[in-house]
Amino acid sequence: MKVIKIIFILVIILFSVFVFLRSKIRVDYSEGNCNKDNQCKWIGEVCGGGHGVCTSNKEKINNEVQIGPCDINNNFPHNQGYNCGCVKLLGRCGWEK
Repeated sequence: MKVIKIIFILVIILFSVFVFLRSKIRVDYSEGNCNKDNQCKWIGEVCGGGHGVCTSNKEKINNEVQIGPCDINNNFPHNQGYNCGCVKLLGRCGWEK
């Protein structure tokens, strides 16, 4: 019976950590591996602020073009308070609060 209670508590703790991290990290609209924040950059921002990608792809970063639609995507991570950077826990670029 004690083992079942311990497992139940561990499941609750893991679920809570998952829910917390999910509210702080997004990996949609992102690509590339990293281990430092300065390796990731938001490219393709354009005027609406709801486009582009958080990436570590040097070719895309060096050839960035700021042409695109001028509309606002309310679901885009930056429009919800996230910033492009390296999600060190995952070793990839993403969006963090």
